[in-house]
Amino acid sequence: MKKVFLSALMLGLVFTSCGGDDDSDGDDGGQTCQNCPSVVVQGQTLPALEICEGENGNAFVMGTDTMVAYAQYIDGLELIGYSCN
Repeated sequence: MKKVFLSALMLGLVFTSCGGDDDSDGDDGGQTCQNCPSVVVQGQTLPALEICEGENGNAFVMGTDTMVAYAQYIDGLELIGYSCN
């Protein structure tokens, strides 16, 4: 049950962060980024993602601040099956 809850939480976080508005200030210069190829989780194909660390230490997905610390976000993605590098 804990694994299902964590998976649902991370899926919601991934889809929420991807659905943000596109009026970011484009602060991707010189950032640390990781590519996470698409993955199938519980029969659902999740998209490939590029996660970048913002100046504030948060993870940015497609230019949108996820409001989650970069390392924590990467760890969460890896818990649900992504292999980020």
